[in-house]
Amino acid sequence: MKILSDTLWVFFGNASARLISGIFTILLARFIGLEDYGIFVLALTCGAIFSQFADFGLQQTYIRAVNQELKNDRGLINTALVIRFILGIAACILLVLYSLIFVKESYLKPVLYLGLPYIFGMTFFNLIQGVDFATQNMRRASFCKILQTIFIVGSIALFIIIASPEEVHATSLSLFYGLASLGAGFTILIIAIRNSYKLPFFDMKQAKILLQGITGFMGTNIFFILSSQMPILVLQIFSSAIVLGAFSLIYRLPLVLLMVPTSIAQSFYPKLFKSNNSHIEYRSLIKIELISLVTLGLCLSISLDFMASTLLPMMVGDTDKFILQELKYAFSVTSWLIVIISISQLFSQILMTTGHQGRRALGQGLILIVSIAPYIIIGKNNNIIELAYVVVLIELALLLMYVYLVRCSLNKDIVNFLAKELMPYFIVALSIKLFETLIHSMITPGVVIDIILAMTACIIITGVSAIKLNLNPWMIVRRFNKV
Repeated sequence: MKILSDTLWVFFGNASARLISGIFTILLARFIGLEDYGIFVLALTCGAIFSQFADFGLQQTYIRAVNQELKNDRGLINTALVIRFILGIAACILLVLYSLIFVKESYLKPVLYLGLPYIFGMTFFNLIQGVDFATQNMRRASFCKILQTIFIVGSIALFIIIASPEEVHATSLSLFYGLASLGAGFTILIIAIRNSYKLPFFDMKQAKILLQGITGFMGTNIFFILSSQMPILVLQIFSSAIVLGAFSLIYRLPLVLLMVPTSIAQSFYPKLFKSNNSHIEYRSLIKIELISLVTLGLCLSISLDFMASTLLPMMVGDTDKFILQELKYAFSVTSWLIVIISISQLFSQILMTTGHQGRRALGQGLILIVSIAPYIIIGKNNNIIELAYVVVLIELALLLMYVYLVRCSLNKDIVNFLAKELMPYFIVALSIKLFETLIHSMITPGVVIDIILAMTACIIITGVSAIKLNLNPWMIVRRFNKV
């Protein structure tokens, strides 16, 4: 039940945070327009990529160290903080160099520079999240995530309310987003380490263990963030501003909601590292993780798909009907990224927790290189629907690459075991999609119909998961209330 309570706490924190972020994304895109929204997302994209250089794989090595080599070492958090601060400065320098060398548009450079405080904000926040995941303090991790989201969204909302309409644009929003991220990260850091000043400030032995094998983790983290942000970077160069903004909208919302299953996956890291020597326990854990990720991923993907006709008009407001129809179709396609990437993360974790992070990085790198050409070709055509299909196909290719690497690195039994667990979900998802298509062919789509279909689908999927895990819903609620 400890696994279940941890999963529920992580779900609560991230579901709340992503619900707030999702609503904020919808309202912001409608308020500032697609072109400014595209520039704003580009600034966040660069900040997210370079913040991975500040992380450098330290979160995974910290979790591994706490659960393996350095179980009883004190002051590890201070050592990790010093390393992260140095890497944060290096990441900021890299961002400045990138903007000077590769960004030709003069109006974009100041927007990208505003990602500097964002990098440090995420550096501080990710340190505390890593500590909480390593020590399995999921309750604090959840509340910290909600606090960070409320702080950032509240700061930007306050700015929009106070400022005049002329002052609200991509540059000013990027500035407030970066400063709010820094403020939230620093506040959470101070609260979390308020007693650690009594511990050693820096320990070379701890630093060596933290940095040991960090290259593989760093490569996988950077390739992971690049693969998800590559479409935005390519469109910024090869497409129009309106296409960049429109695609950013239908692409970013699924990625925002993807963080819910991603956080569930992160909560399993310490457990998988600990159980690595026990074949039976390890297989039991990955089964529970798979069911959790697929349940959340499918529920979110199907809900976005079914609600596309309702959500898109809310996000873009008054726009050309043909463009709106294109966006609805493309949004229905990109919504399935959530479940595809959720499944990919499980196979990715298997490689990382069994010492094959180097192979994972190689696989990611190959798919990333292959994906550049299709993004450029389709991006030049400014076809949003084709872009949506390309993104989904590339993520499917990455999933198949992970499956192949797990099969080669470990054995085919574990792949067959996971495929057997996935098959009922595939059948259920296909049946639900066919039923939805049939209903829409007979009845004109509407908000009420879409909500009923989405809720029904989520109930069916959750029921399948409960049966597979032999769960009693009332016992879960009672146990969670006690925790």
